[in-house]
Amino acid sequence: MKAHPKTPTLSWPWLYKGWVFFCVIATLFTLNFSNHTLSTLSLEKFLEGEFQSEAFAISRLIYNLDHGHEAQGGFMLRYPFIEMLEKSTRREDFTAFKHLKEENEQTHNKQPTLYVSHAGTQDDILRPFWWVLTRVKNLIVDNAKPGSRWEERMQTLDLYYFIWLTHGFVALLNGLAMAAFFLWVRREFGAGTALVAAILTMLALPVLGYFGRSVWWMMWTWYLPLLIMLWWMALRPAFRWYDVMLAGGLAAAAITLKVTMGYEYSPAVMMGILIPPAFYAVRHGWPWARYLKISIVLGILGFCGFMAGLIWHFQSLNAFGLDPWQVLQNRFEKRSHGGELAGMDGEIGESIRASTIGVFASYLFSTKELMPPQILLLAPFLWMIWQRYKSQNFLVDRDFLALCAALAGAFIGVMGMLIILKSHAYIHGFDIVVWSIPLNLFLVVIYARSIIKLINSQQR
Repeated sequence: MKAHPKTPTLSWPWLYKGWVFFCVIATLFTLNFSNHTLSTLSLEKFLEGEFQSEAFAISRLIYNLDHGHEAQGGFMLRYPFIEMLEKSTRREDFTAFKHLKEENEQTHNKQPTLYVSHAGTQDDILRPFWWVLTRVKNLIVDNAKPGSRWEERMQTLDLYYFIWLTHGFVALLNGLAMAAFFLWVRREFGAGTALVAAILTMLALPVLGYFGRSVWWMMWTWYLPLLIMLWWMALRPAFRWYDVMLAGGLAAAAITLKVTMGYEYSPAVMMGILIPPAFYAVRHGWPWARYLKISIVLGILGFCGFMAGLIWHFQSLNAFGLDPWQVLQNRFEKRSHGGELAGMDGEIGESIRASTIGVFASYLFSTKELMPPQILLLAPFLWMIWQRYKSQNFLVDRDFLALCAALAGAFIGVMGMLIILKSHAYIHGFDIVVWSIPLNLFLVVIYARSIIKLINSQQR
C-alpha cells in the first residue's frame, strides 16, 4: 500500500507500511481493551465492564460445558451467584464460583435465570474458542502426573483461565476492528492523520474501553457493517450495481448478526451501511440521482438484515414454547415509550414517562462516568464549521465536507437510538457509547486531520 501524498514527513518508517501500521494499531487497541493500557477510563469502570449484562454471556458459556449450546433454547442465562465474579481479579473467586455451581447442580438443581430479549448468539460465536480451550485442558489433565500442580489447576482454576483468555480474545477482535477503521483512514487521509486519530480515540473515548473486552457486547459487531462498506467502496471506487448488491448483502448479514446479540444501538449500527456512500458521494461529487438510488437499495438491504435478525429471534422464541409476539411487545414497550406499561411504577415506569428531549440533553451534557461530555467533543467541530462559514470557503475542502456527511449520517443513527429506545437509554447510562457508533470516530479523524495540517504548516 503506497503512502498517501498528504502524509507529513515523519521519522517513523513503519507508518508507511500498511500491514505494519495495522498490526501496531491492533496491538495498541487490544492492550487498551484487555489490560487498561493507554486508557483514561478509571480502573474501577474498566473492571466493572458492564458486568450486569456480561454475566449472562459468561453464565451461558459455562452452562454449555455441561449441558450443550442448545439447552434452554440457546438463550442467554444467568447463574444466581455470578455476582461474586464482578470486578474480581482473584483466582479464588472463580474456584469458589465453580464449587457453588457444582453444589447447586448436585443438591438444589436450581436453574439459571433465562434472558429471552434476543436470540443470544454470543456463545455460538465463542463456542469454537471454548472447544479449543476444553481440548487443551483435557490434554493437560491427561498428560499431567496425578496430584501435580497443573492437574490441580486445571480442575479448580479452569474457569478462571477460560474467562481470562476469552476476554483477551474478544479484546483482540475489537482491536482488529479499530485497526481496520484506522487503516482505512490511513488510506484516505494519510498515515499521520490515522496515527493521531487512533491516539485521540484511545485518550478521548474511554467509553470504548468499558466495552472493549465484554463477551456480551461484542463491540466489533457494532462497526462491521460500516467497515465492510468503507473498504469495499475504497477498493472498488467505481461501485457498480453488483458491488452494491454484494457489499450491501454482506453488510446486511453483519446487521443480522448484531441484532441476534441485542437490539441496542441497532439504528446507529444500521446507519453504518449508509455512511460510506454519503462520504464518497460528497468527496467525489456523485450526481444526486446516483447517490439516492444506491442509498435506497442499501437501506432496503440493511432493513432486511434487521428483519432477518428479528425473525431469527421470533423463531427461537416459538421453538422454545414462548409467545413471540407477547415477549417482543413486552420487551419493546419497556425499552421505548411504554404502551400498556406506561402506568408502571418504579424505574421502568419513570423511564417510560421521561421526556425524549430530556434524555437527549442528558446524553449531550452528562459524562455518565464514562467519557467527556459529548458537547465538549463536538465544540471544536462546531467552531470549525462557524469559522469556515464566516470565511465563505465552506465548500472548498471536499474531504472536510465528506467527513461532515459521515457525521450527519452517524448523528441520525444516534438520534434513532435515543428516540426509539428512549427508556433503555434513560435507565442505562452506558448507552452514551452510542455517540461513538461511529460518530466520534469520524470526529477524531477531523481533529487529527487539522492537527496534521498544523504540523505541515509549521514544517514549511
